Amino acid sequence: TVQTRLPIRVLLLSPRPEVTDSGDPVGYIDHRVIAAPLVQAMENLGEDLVQVDILTPPTFAALKTALKAAKATGDPYAIVHFDGHGVYDRRVGLGALCFESPQDAASLGQRRLHLVYAPELAAELRDVGVPLICLNACQSAQSVDDPQASVAAKLLEEGVGSVVAMSHTVLVETARRFVEPFYRALAEGQRVGDAMLAGQAALYDDPYRFKIMGAGDLHLHDWFVPVLYQERDDPQLFTLRPAVAMQQLVGRQRQLQLGKLPAPPEHSFVGRSRLLLHLERLLAQTNYAVIRGSGGLGKSALAIELTRWLVRSGRFGRAAFVSVEPQNVQDVRGVLDAIGRQLVPHYTVAQYGNDLTAALQPVTRALQDASTLILLDNMESVLPDQHGVNPAGVADVSELLDLCQRLLAAAASCRLLFTSREPLPAPFAAAPNTVELGRLSQTEAIGLVERVMAQHGWSPPASDSAATPEEVAELVETVNRHPRALVLLAREVAHGVRATTHNVAQLMANLEAQNPDDRENSLYASLELSLRRLPEEVRALISRLAVFHDGGNLTNMAMVMGIETEYIVAVAQMLIDVGIAEMKEYSYLRLDPALPAYLKLSQAPEQLAEQEDVWADAMMQLVTFLHDQLFQDSKLASRLTQFELPNLLALLVWLTHKLTADPTLAEVITDFAGRIEKLFAALSRSDVLKRAVFLREQAATIISEQGQVFFEHKRLTVERLLQEGKSTEAFVKAKELLEQSKAIGPFAYKGADYNLAAAHWMFGKTLNSTGQLVLALEQYMEAQRLFDLLEKRGQRMTMVALIDQADCLETLGQLDASAEIYENAINWFEKSNDTYSIVACKVKLAVVLRRQGRYSNALTYLEEARTFFEAHSELDSASNVWHEIGLVQKGMERYEDAEEAFRRSLEIRTNINDIGGQAASLSMLGNLYNESLNQLEGAIRFYQQAIDIDVKLGHLRDEGIDRSNIAAILYKLERYGEARSEILRAIECKRQFSHAADPWLSFYILCLIETAVGNQEAARVAWGQARDAYLAYRRQGGFVQQGNGQVVERVISLISEQKFDEIETLLNQLFNDSESSDWRKAMVQALASILDGSRNPALADDPALYYADAAEILFLLARLGD
Repeated sequence: TVQTRLPIRVLLLSPRPEVTDSGDPVGYIDHRVIAAPLVQAMENLGEDLVQVDILTPPTFAALKTALKAAKATGDPYAIVHFDGHGVYDRRVGLGALCFESPQDAASLGQRRLHLVYAPELAAELRDVGVPLICLNACQSAQSVDDPQASVAAKLLEEGVGSVVAMSHTVLVETARRFVEPFYRALAEGQRVGDAMLAGQAALYDDPYRFKIMGAGDLHLHDWFVPVLYQERDDPQLFTLRPAVAMQQLVGRQRQLQLGKLPAPPEHSFVGRSRLLLHLERLLAQTNYAVIRGSGGLGKSALAIELTRWLVRSGRFGRAAFVSVEPQNVQDVRGVLDAIGRQLVPHYTVAQYGNDLTAALQPVTRALQDASTLILLDNMESVLPDQHGVNPAGVADVSELLDLCQRLLAAAASCRLLFTSREPLPAPFAAAPNTVELGRLSQTEAIGLVERVMAQHGWSPPASDSAATPEEVAELVETVNRHPRALVLLAREVAHGVRATTHNVAQLMANLEAQNPDDRENSLYASLELSLRRLPEEVRALISRLAVFHDGGNLTNMAMVMGIETEYIVAVAQMLIDVGIAEMKEYSYLRLDPALPAYLKLSQAPEQLAEQEDVWADAMMQLVTFLHDQLFQDSKLASRLTQFELPNLLALLVWLTHKLTADPTLAEVITDFAGRIEKLFAALSRSDVLKRAVFLREQAATIISEQGQVFFEHKRLTVERLLQEGKSTEAFVKAKELLEQSKAIGPFAYKGADYNLAAAHWMFGKTLNSTGQLVLALEQYMEAQRLFDLLEKRGQRMTMVALIDQADCLETLGQLDASAEIYENAINWFEKSNDTYSIVACKVKLAVVLRRQGRYSNALTYLEEARTFFEAHSELDSASNVWHEIGLVQKGMERYEDAEEAFRRSLEIRTNINDIGGQAASLSMLGNLYNESLNQLEGAIRFYQQAIDIDVKLGHLRDEGIDRSNIAAILYKLERYGEARSEILRAIECKRQFSHAADPWLSFYILCLIETAVGNQEAARVAWGQARDAYLAYRRQGGFVQQGNGQVVERVISLISEQKFDEIETLLNQLFNDSESSDWRKAMVQALASILDGSRNPALADDPALYYADAAEILFLLARLGD
């Protein structure tokens, strides 16, 4: 019995020489026809049991080297599988295998054939001890004059234990059908002889090989062609089988290796074998390849199939996929983030702020650890137009190409694969690295149509099913073998082959006459054929879809077509039935990408302009509807806005043209631009938001400075300033808006009373953002009063203003009062079945519960909210909930769970390009590493990354907080110079934000730093600033945050109850408690002096007091005086 060690090694070589020495062509066989089933059979076993290596280049010299190297390392190959051509040379009476010439190893094509005869092959294999050799080569077991002269017999003669070979010219499909059960049986632990019988039995039991369109089914009785040669033993190569759990684990690992690579087409990948081989050879020699071609030729499908195959066959250890279209990534950081997440556990680019070099480091290590193929799809999306202008909302092409260069430089084994409709700029413009994708070959085209029809169960009628192969060939030639056109054509073939050919030929002739040499003509012809299956009256209606972009809501389509809404459903189903549309959620119908462009060809500009006006009117009605849904059904508003994004962007362009043509429309355009702006803001898409803001501001310059539209324009300006972190500017604008609203009064125009209430509310928001919480509370209360006077019109905003009051109270530490408001709000929203608002209030209530230490209750509400928001694709809200879950887990001292939650929040915020949210998550991770995990250097990195974002966004308050945190750590590390620089900048940043930025913390850190370096005078000044800032906060209603304030609160309570004996007892206990700090004892002494009658403010100047305790002493004296 042959003894093999684990993992069992399999060497596969698939030489594909293209020409002989004399230049004659060599027949081509799909280079994966045997390799794919072999890999499929082996990959479920896992790398611990089997290792499949594919020989590159497949030359005889490379084979000898590989076999000798394997034996020398004590890890020889157990199976060598040759998949290629074999011949029996009658001139010399010897069998031979066809290798590729070693002189052509660097050539991408036209590699010459190198014949290796049986004796030479056997001599080389004699000493390497391979137990099993499989020869998928025609005539590899054939010998007319001397049976021993065949390749198989010669190998057996030289000591190879088992040889599987082909006794006759073998059909490629037969070889494939044999290999699948043969290797499956081996992998199941059967002996070689039994596996051979399994393969032969599969051929015998099912003689069907395939269907030949135009000729019928092919059946062959060729089970005897594969033969087994054995001298003595019948080895069992695989003696272990992985358990089901292990197979599942292997499957998951394999999926991880493929990253986010999209699934293959439903009809599976068909053809392109020569191109796949060319690209394999190219990537073996150079570090990038570009697949270029027009729309519908299958660039992405080819690149995805190549990537999947190269990973499955072991040429690369990992793959990463990213489509650079704007709906996927908006900048180079997004591209790196998408790649990093597939290669590095828990990776997020946001963790590194704006430091792309630091963000690249973990990706670089991953690239160095495993050979990686990175596929960047749809590169045409980032290329500049003919004027050199880069598209909006996509990664900058120069930055992206620089990133690509850095990825390649990270590891010699890294490879990049691009797809693009247009040529790429340098340094990825080399002609040898670019593969121009053309039409399918005739055989491939026929195969694609067959596969699509088989997948759907379609078949042509018996009366017109193609009687000859020529009819089938003529069919695919009508659309020039265009892949996407063929997929559409397959549906038509079900109605007859000759009829379809005739119709398409006529269409192509007409299209060529109208659009000579248009690359899309083949696709247009298939679309036209599909459209012809529609009733004539429906065709007339469908033409109006030319003005839609990507697709549209059925109601809008009905308006543009001028039909009833009930009828549009039937029309949509007809489009779906002929394969040129797809129904999505919320009655959104996505059209074939080429359909609107094709429909425009047959219509005059005037006709299209008229239809566009109707479309624009329908879109504005949709905008109004979606705007209203923002507060009623946020999921619907979000999903439909995403679907309608191409139409909404086109509407902005249409409105811009209208404003130029007719400035009197400025008020209407300002209004609608503002509504679109709010829809885009809810999506967190800053790239498209800018376009709506630009149009609103442009139109607003020529409208009346009074009225509903002007007010909303000004309000939206404040909203954007707040969103951008420009709190001071927002405060100024909101104050102006409030003063204007008060000046004109509540009766100046319809809705002025509502806007006056809204102006108070907006001013309250800006006060809140600058930390003036008590003043904000007053404005919210006034807004609530005014909204309440409006009765039904102001009902919802009454509740919103009340909830904002609760937010202020929560921040001020009045937790019970805020919780009561949230609970009342939940009850109110329950009566109106407003689920979204109910869940949002529960999140706010959870914050209060967390601060009260009721972690389990808080977590229950948060998990409910997380489930709801994720189910409704409310990613922004989901990220906020994950953030809160992290805080709860931190409070429960579940630090690993807390980190996971913060990272999950960061991941979502990165995906939706919420830059400010990323900074908040990074800051929270910094707090966790600093306060709970004691990983100070790690905390500094997180804080610094947050600061990078703060600076970029101009968020001074957040920058001040993060710098203050860094300064505190640097103080701990005794890096006092760096700490002083950071804290001085932090104090400057916080200056304009009052209590909202906790300035007392920064002043006290400065005090500690100055004390540490011996600068007592500066330390004393900083101590006083910390005390005074904290005192101002407490006087404005702030809750106790620092020091022994709760002791003072207890003393105040006892004084009001005249329980002086209890006060004395309390103070004595605290002073004599061995665990009481010096700060506490100093405070007890100050309190004792006050109880003895002293009202001297100098009590709070004692340097022995903690700054917050000193503030509490002054606050107590003020209250006693009152």
